[in-house]
Amino acid sequence: KDQLLLYSNKDSKLAIIKNDTNISYLNLNKANETKQIIETPYGFFGVSLNKIEELTLKGNTLYPGIILSDSIDNVYSGSLVDKNGNFIVCGKNSITAIVNGRIICRRSLNFFADQAALDSNGNVWVATRANELTMFTPNINDPANYLEQKKVFSKELSDFSPRSIIIDKNDNIWIGTRRHGIIVYSVIEGILVKKFAITTASGLSDDFIT
Repeated sequence: KDQLLLYSNKDSKLAIIKNDTNISYLNLNKANETKQIIETPYGFFGVSLNKIEELTLKGNTLYPGIILSDSIDNVYSGSLVDKNGNFIVCGKNSITAIVNGRIICRRSLNFFADQAALDSNGNVWVATRANELTMFTPNINDPANYLEQKKVFSKELSDFSPRSIIIDKNDNIWIGTRRHGIIVYSVIEGILVKKFAITTASGLSDDFIT
């Protein structure tokens, strides 16, 4: 909305900036493992290497409590808040949603997803490093099965090894890859159509796009 949250792991502090000028600060207790923090309508959540934390605010200090601890092999990466205010985290083996601040819904992925992105309808898209693009539709009526897999595209992304994803206001899907620059797709009548690519040949300084 009208605020920006900045987090320093080194200093164990958060700065909350409202209306560009009003700045307030929060401390984070035992911040050494917490790598990301996001505020949702259901409170603050943190992500460490293989844990998801709920951060309880007491005074001006946030205290982390682990709500999901995974094997060291399932490293967590990018996170976002969806249109319903729910916290969603990508990982090596799965995508996880914390629904209504308390219900955990997990869906398996074929390999590591660095990020997730939202389209104009609130669908959640992930592109994995194993060349698979998947769309999940949030189901607010069934929190335990909140992420419903609706579309999976794999052969269209063959050998691209995605590393990042963002969706623009026209629902074009921009995928940053390991060696092939940026590839832009659109879904037309249920088919994933490649629109164009941007590479070092057309001006990028590097074809590895994180």
